[in-house]
Formats: sequence, C-alpha cells, structure tokens
Amino acid sequence: MKKRLRQALAMCLCMCLLLTGALAADMTIAEDQALHEQEYRVMTDAAVVGDTAYFRVYTHEGEQIWHWKEGMPAIEKAAGGLLRASDYPTIEEANKAVGEETAKYGLVSIFSDGERLMGLNPLNGLIFQISIADGEATFTDVATAQETFMFYQDYYEERWYWSPSDVAACGGYLYWYSSGSTNEKGVNRQRITRISLTDGSCYDLEASQVDAICAYKDGTLLILCRADRAVDEAGNPLPTPAFPGNLYSYDPATDKLTWVGSIDASSRITDIVYAPELDAVLYQQDTSIMGIKAMGEAQRYAYTNTTTRGKLSVIGDQLIHSSVNSAIVRDLVEGMTAPDSVQVLCATFNNAARAFGEKYPKVPLEFGVMGESSVSARFCEEGDSIADIARLETDVDGFEYEKLLAEGLLMDLSADPGIKAYVDALYPAFRELVTGENGEIWAVPTTAISHTGFFVNRKAMKDIGLTMEDMPTNMLELYEFVTRWDREFAVKYPNYAVIEYTENTRGYLLDMTIDMWVAHCQAEGKEIRFDDPVFRELMAGLEKVETEFTDQSMQMTDPEVSDYKTGLFWINCQLVGNWASYMEEYSDRIFIPLTLTAETPFHAGVDNVQFWVVNRNADDAEYAMKFLNENLAMVNDKYAHVLLTTRTEPVESPYYAESLAYELERLEKKKAEFAAETDDVVKARLHKWIGEQALYINTELKRMEYNVTPSAIENYLKVIEPAMYIHRCNALEDTAAGGALMESMTERWARGEITTEQLIRELDSRLMMIEKTME
Repeated sequence: MKKRLRQALAMCLCMCLLLTGALAADMTIAEDQALHEQEYRVMTDAAVVGDTAYFRVYTHEGEQIWHWKEGMPAIEKAAGGLLRASDYPTIEEANKAVGEETAKYGLVSIFSDGERLMGLNPLNGLIFQISIADGEATFTDVATAQETFMFYQDYYEERWYWSPSDVAACGGYLYWYSSGSTNEKGVNRQRITRISLTDGSCYDLEASQVDAICAYKDGTLLILCRADRAVDEAGNPLPTPAFPGNLYSYDPATDKLTWVGSIDASSRITDIVYAPELDAVLYQQDTSIMGIKAMGEAQRYAYTNTTTRGKLSVIGDQLIHSSVNSAIVRDLVEGMTAPDSVQVLCATFNNAARAFGEKYPKVPLEFGVMGESSVSARFCEEGDSIADIARLETDVDGFEYEKLLAEGLLMDLSADPGIKAYVDALYPAFRELVTGENGEIWAVPTTAISHTGFFVNRKAMKDIGLTMEDMPTNMLELYEFVTRWDREFAVKYPNYAVIEYTENTRGYLLDMTIDMWVAHCQAEGKEIRFDDPVFRELMAGLEKVETEFTDQSMQMTDPEVSDYKTGLFWINCQLVGNWASYMEEYSDRIFIPLTLTAETPFHAGVDNVQFWVVNRNADDAEYAMKFLNENLAMVNDKYAHVLLTTRTEPVESPYYAESLAYELERLEKKKAEFAAETDDVVKARLHKWIGEQALYINTELKRMEYNVTPSAIENYLKVIEPAMYIHRCNALEDTAAGGALMESMTERWARGEITTEQLIRELDSRLMMIEKTME
C-alpha cells in the first residue's frame, strides 16, 4: 500500500507592524498581519544602546531603523532612506546606481557596543556609527575591515552576501560569525572573525560548532558551542541532553577561551544575551526564556508564548524578543513561575499563540511534544506536566482520538457559545467527526486537506489527440484506457506516461484499486473486507490490463525533448482545500470525479484533518479554552472555506491588482517601443516579447486573481462536498503490520506469484488477525 501523501503547506507573508495599547512591561510591541495594500515591514537585526532598542526593518520604502524604549506603546520609525547593501554585487555597481556617498553606508547588519549604534557595509568593509536625530540618520566612519571575503560568496559570475548568524561588539572589537561563510579557498569557515574597531585588522578565533555569541563582562566575548557532551568546570561530563552546549568567554588580550558553564537544552539554541543587572546568560527554550548564572542550574526568567526563535536583547531587567514577524517585551524575574499556565501539545505554535500572549501575557503557554508518551498518557498525568490541550491529526492520531473518547478524557466543549456556533457551521462530514450523539462537542477542526484527487493533464491530452470523451470516469474504464495506451500511445509518445511518476503500472493500479476500495468501505460505513462482488469485479478488470509497452517505454525517451515524462493523469493531487483555478480554461489540470464502477458513487476523502481537543482534567481549563478560541479566530480563508458552510464567497488576492497594473504598464511600454522601432530584427524580438507578455497576463498572472476562486468553490459545493467523508485511521493502512502486509501481498500479485483469489483470502484473514491484536 502506498503511503498517503501529506502536503507541507508553507506560507511566506510580508509582515506589518501593528500598534497596540499594551502596558510597557510584558507587552507586545509589534505583531504580524497579512499584507495590506502595498505596505509591508520585516524586522531583522536588533541592537541596544542605553535605554533604547533599535531594529533594522526592511519595508516597501526600503531599509529603515525603528526604535523602542520603555513607555512607548509600540516601536516607531526612527530613520529611513538607508541602503540595503545586499541589493548590489559590488561597491562599483552601488556607486553607479545611488552615488558614492549613499553607497558608502550600505547596510547588512546593525549592532551596538553598548554606547554606539553601528552598521557594517559588506561592499567596502566599512564599519560606521549611526546617529539618529529628527528622523534622519547620519554616519561617522569607525573602521574598515582589512579583509572582506567573510562577508560574501562568489559563485561563477554571481555574488551573495551572507547575513551573519550572529554579531557582537565589545572591548573594541566586532565579532562576526556566519556558519555558511567560506574563505577564499572555498573552505567552510565555521569560525568567528574578530575585526578591530580601531584599525580594521581581522583575526579568526579557534572556535568550532558555534551556535551563538554575545557581549560579556569586561570587554570579553561569550561563545556558545555545541558539544558531544556538556561538561562541568573540571571537565567532567554532565548527563547528556538532546542539544548539549558549553559556554566559553573569549578574552582578546590573551586570545584564550575560558569555560563558563553548560546549557542543558532540549532543542538547539540560536541566540544568547548577557543581562548585566541579573548577571545571567539568557536563552530561549521553547516558550520560556531561561538563564544561568555563576555556573549554576538553569532557571526560568520569562515566557514568550511563541516558539519562533528570535533575537534577544536586554534593557535593564526587561527582555526584548524580536523576530521577523513580532517583537515582545517581558519582565525578567529570576525563577519565574505563574499561577496559570497552559500545557499545549502540538507540532508548532502559530499566530494564535502570539495573539493569546498579547491578551494574557502573564499566562504562559508551555509548548510540549508527546515524545514516547501517547496523548492519553499526557492527559492522565498530574500537576505541571499534565497536557491541557492538544492538536491531533486524523491520519496519524486517529487511534489516539478514539482512545481519548473511549476513556472519557475529552472535555465537552458545547457550552462555549463561540465553539458551538463554529461547529454548527461545519460541513456535515467535519461536524460528524467531532460531535457526539447527544450534541457533545469533543473536538474542533481548524484545517483539512486531501490528496485523493484524479486529474487529467489538459496539454498532454491535446498533444496526444484525445478529448474528454476518451477519459475514464471509473476504475474499470481506467483499466481499459491503460490497455489502449499500451497498444496505441506508449511507443508513439515516449515523453509521456499514462500516469505520472509511475514505473510499475500494474502494481500502481493495484495500489490505487485497494486505496479506493478502502475509501469506498469507509465512506459507505462498511467493514473493510475484500471478499466482495465489487472488489472481485475490479480485480477481474485489472487482470486484463496490458502494460508491456507502457512499462518498456519508461526506459524510452526523446533526448532532444526531455528525459522527464509528463503524465497524462495525476493521482493523489490535492482535492479538498485546493482553491487553485483548476476548472478554468487556462489551467493544466482538469478534475475527474473517478468512481470504482459505473454503479458506485463518487467519494471525496479528506485525508488529513487537524483538530484541537481539551483535557477534561485540565489544570487551567479556562485559559485552555481561551487559547482554543484564539485558534478559531486565526483560521485563514482557505481552511474556513473548506470547513464552514458560511464561507462560500470567493476571496480576491491582495497582490493581483498591483501586479496586473505593473505588467500592463510594461506591456504598453514595449508596444510603444515596437511602434517606434525601425530595425526589423529588433521589431521581431519586441513582437515576440509582447506576445509572450500578453499570454502571461491572460494565463499565469490571472491565476493570482483569487486566493479562493469562484470556479473551485462551485466545484467544491456541487461535486466534492456532497461526496465528502473523513478518511480515518485503519488497521490496514495505519499500522506497521498492515503496511507490511499490503506491501508484500501487492508486490507478489504484481509479479504473478499469487492469484487474485489468494490475494483476497490472505488480505482478509491477515487483516482480521491484525484487528484482533488491536482490541
């Protein structure tokens, strides 16, 4: 049985900085939002001078510096008009583009030695002081690095500038560490470069496996190095944590490293900061700000309510945690505890965690992972270790969900009016998944996706000379089509495959048949068994499939075209949650609601639903419910349209109008050039460009018009939603024994080692044995 695909969804958002009215301590001073119109702001570096924190921010207007100090409700712009040095490959190119004076002070990083705000320009190696007054930045030269190769990477004719993994300035030196930098011989450095702030001389420190650096006491540098074993002051090994790290101080006067302490971390540490008033080295561990002092045990000093790794800065006894999408201030309290906290089991934290932290900054969200313990085991623990709320997934946690229900460990959420309204608005398949017979609400889904779609490639179909009338609408017709392909098209079209990414066609069709049969049984509420007239009819059709030339053609390609074989059919494409305009004329893919036979109905399976459950014995159920409601408020348009009957309107893309105007402007300029051009060769080139640009605007660009398209919604409501069911965990697909059984039996049948009768008998008998062991 082939493994069901799980799509990793990634979203890259440009961030806006939102003003808030929070208190000065334990507050959010910047928060992320979706892109609004043309504005965006992305925070990068942070540096502290006296009582002021500075941030390098990249915006739609270019590089800027923003600042914050106690008493300000949010960060504010301090100066703009700075040059982003990495936009230019060399100082000569920058000089041409913006002039020598502007190019001279291009930025790749800002930092502070405690007294001065400074910047570094990798184009010329210049280190300079930045002074800000009345919204303007002025610059004063400090030093010029005598070597610059650590700042960039040359590759053939292109150059990239490294963003440092960390920088620190102290004791008259700038320390630059970038784990990806290379020397002039192309050797990965994995070293820290010390640059004199007096004469620019450069020197490499003999430190390896560096994770973070920061300014320390008396002009020394603090270095955190990963290690095979954490050690004590005498060098004796400590119990091995998941990510052991040793702290060393570096004294430039003696050029020696001195062991300071060890950090016992459960995950890699990416930033450290020394807090002089507390005499503690601080770092982020999950959602906690931890610290060690005087080589002692780690203690908690604050909570962040985000697992996003950020840059840590300290002003007195306050910590600023800044990342690309948020900045928060937290009071630092040694050995901090909280009367209320929420233990959350999930893979990652999201915007809901940050929103919760903004509203309830004194209530920590304790990030947790199951490890070797099941969810039910974590729900049964006591005290601080008990899990209050968890996010599960149907395809990997389905058995756990059933166990939690059976053991009565889930809280009935129906008394919460917001949750009740949300669940009442769910489409029936999702509502049935999470509700009980008497109206209890045991879980709340927030995302859902599916990979069980069957699509035909419009272009491939046209190139081969086929129409939609030729396309199969059920598995029996697909078997017949594969035989037709083998006889008529396999050799004639060597750069096409009947099914994309398939080399063993019969074996793949058997896997697909069993997948669809299991889906049919689940959707119809039947026990999964293979001794059934419909499955026997399918196997009889599959036995007749001819694939000799199809499989041979997998080794045949036209080298003048491509070695890649375009598939006529796509299997396991995202169906539920795919709001791309695949129903439009310009799309490559056409969806076909494939059934088992002409008599069986179409079923649209949802492979993965992510949903939240709350422990009925939660230590702090009140705040667990508040956190759950924050998650519901953060459900984005895509998943809201998948889940909720109330969301049926298309969603326009905020980028489309701007992009269309820009591309149309380019097109009109080229048309004007074409009209004025007299050279036939140039006119021909312009004519080709104009045609390609017009095609791009009407096809590729038009696909950006909607995030949720009208045609996809129409297809979802008419075809997919009425046929929708939730694909649940089952012994055949979701146990090691079931997977091994399927792999063995299907391979043996495909090789002709067993008959269909033997396959059916063995699958049913072994499946019943596996189910018995699970009782």
